[in-house]
Amino acid sequence: MGLVSIFGLGMLTLLPAWATDVLHGDVTTKGWLVSARGFGSMVSALMLAYLSSRRYRGRLWTVGAFVMPVALFFFAWLRWLPLSLLAMVGVGWGFMMISNNSNAMIQSQVPDELRGRVMGVYTLVFFGSMPIGSLLAGALAPQISEPLTVMLGASLLMVLAVATWIFLPAIRRQE
Repeated sequence: MGLVSIFGLGMLTLLPAWATDVLHGDVTTKGWLVSARGFGSMVSALMLAYLSSRRYRGRLWTVGAFVMPVALFFFAWLRWLPLSLLAMVGVGWGFMMISNNSNAMIQSQVPDELRGRVMGVYTLVFFGSMPIGSLLAGALAPQISEPLTVMLGASLLMVLAVATWIFLPAIRRQE
């Protein structure tokens, strides 16, 4: 979750510059982008609530781990607002699929007496990593451009997803 926060959510710090410099819009454009991400997260959360009685948690986590970087990469490549909004829906969907399932898998596997401490560390890593990603994105974007910065973050997330697929197959089998 720390790496997802750094290379996924941290890149979204660039949305104000993205709305004006890349999509040639204004503050309303940024609002649409943030709303599209929120809509994708809502769809993902509703989907997870519907599927909660089934045993798909690990597989859904894996799908989210691949959808988020692909959607983020396409978002970085696009220059037309309607398709950018669609890509942001995918980013929000993938992120919620990863974060919600990670949270549930951790809580279901940790003994009751340690759950509070483990979730405290989880929350620290999750929320504490996002400013690091924002700092990296903000420092890198003026050097290589916003789109290349987001593409780099998306590529690193894809490497993480593939490494998880190869080296941690037990995640896919989580119920």
